[in-house]
Amino acid sequence: MNGKEYIEACKKKLNVSSNYRLALEMEIPESKVNFYARGERLPSVYACFKIGECLGIDPSIIMADIASETEKNPKKREFFKSFMSSCKMAVAVGLTIAVFWNSLTEERALSAS
Repeated sequence: MNGKEYIEACKKKLNVSSNYRLALEMEIPESKVNFYARGERLPSVYACFKIGECLGIDPSIIMADIASETEKNPKKREFFKSFMSSCKMAVAVGLTIAVFWNSLTEERALSAS
């Protein structure tokens, strides 16, 4: 996703239609939200953290995602793509462990009763 798409995702998540309302909700100046929404500027580090907070995504993933699309140096662009793949793998492993742990806990609870 790019900065523009993240702004739209935040609007949907917060159920707001205007950049003005989004700016208020996220505590980012409206002028900056307008630039991000039009794709004229990349979100600042602070904006990436606020976007992450809104969407429940680690801000480093948002920054890497945006950089993987905008970075001009192919080696750096590939690094960001690789970073994102590693993060997705870590999330998948974490979810698998959580599901396994939950099923173990449920089995123990059923056998104890």
